[in-house]
Amino acid sequence: RRQAIQSVLQQGARAGLALTAREILTPLKPIAAETSSPPLTAVIITCDRPFALNRLLTSILKNTATDRLDRLIVVDDSRLAANQEQNRAIVEGLQPKSQAPLVHFGATAAQQYTNRLVQHLPQHTRAIRCLLDRDKWSGYYSAGVARNFSHILTTGKQVVVFDDDTVCEYWASPNVAEGCEFNAARRQALFYDRLEDESRLAMDPSVDALVQLSSCLGLTVPQALGHLNIKGPPLDSLRHANADESPLYTAQSRVLVTECASIGDPGTADDAWLGLLPKETLQRLTIEPEQVQAALDGSHCWLGPDKPSFAHAAHMSQMTGFDNRELLPPYMPVERGQDQIFGEMMRFLHPGSVALTHPWAIKHLRVDATGDTGPVSRRTLA
Repeated sequence: RRQAIQSVLQQGARAGLALTAREILTPLKPIAAETSSPPLTAVIITCDRPFALNRLLTSILKNTATDRLDRLIVVDDSRLAANQEQNRAIVEGLQPKSQAPLVHFGATAAQQYTNRLVQHLPQHTRAIRCLLDRDKWSGYYSAGVARNFSHILTTGKQVVVFDDDTVCEYWASPNVAEGCEFNAARRQALFYDRLEDESRLAMDPSVDALVQLSSCLGLTVPQALGHLNIKGPPLDSLRHANADESPLYTAQSRVLVTECASIGDPGTADDAWLGLLPKETLQRLTIEPEQVQAALDGSHCWLGPDKPSFAHAAHMSQMTGFDNRELLPPYMPVERGQDQIFGEMMRFLHPGSVALTHPWAIKHLRVDATGDTGPVSRRTLA
């Protein structure tokens, strides 16, 4: 009964009870983006994995024009003093190859920085210790502390933050679709037995992933669409949008966070996430048994959207861009899930802002202290 339903919806729109997709999208017509390039800082967060740090730093120096960077900072959250020293040596050894200052910010520097803040802002001692003092959280997983340092050290600049188990390489998406989507943090998945088997993926050494991720930071949505050469935007870009939040997309909405897809390790501890994948991926799994087997084996995968996607809440990727010229909220200092809490706080502080997820990917290879990059687990279908 499509015609009858459509008639009712049109009557509601004429009465002012509903907004059409065209009314929401017309103000978002793409326009030419500004060409200014504000200072960009790259930050690597590492913890007790010198092998991973060396691999990532080497890939950045190989694939990124470091002369475009303001600084390259390694925030070292390692618990073991030996790893702190090894990481410092890695940074010092690679400094001559970087055209931007390459800085190791370890435990001693973090403690000194925190103490100076307490000294200058004694009225905020409790908050400072809560957010920045890792000794206060010695018995907890405290990646949020390192992320707080990554933001406080780059205030007033645009910043791209790397997890240490990534490789800075640009990989094109295997599922390229036209257009864009709004409020659609939907990530498709393709699974592979081995990373070398990813014949549908292509690494492009001519594209600087770090620069690509930062290219839309600070732009309005129309400017970002223009920069990405997206026409329209098409009406179906709202097909997965939340009706309550769609009117928040305006010509003044600015991109404050950028993310990208990943290839390699999916970064999950169990299989529960598979059931939450979009229907397009689930439908493919039903007709490709080898995909199911690879997924349950914990094999490598490509995970990301099939087109640029704008959402009001960021979820963070293994490489994430932030416009730190705006007021950013802190991360919860301990335990998991800090990224979702950060995204919700961003939405509260900047209700008109958006996070942009690109469909291209960087490599994510989970690695332990020995350099092992094997799959997460090995299970066999019953």
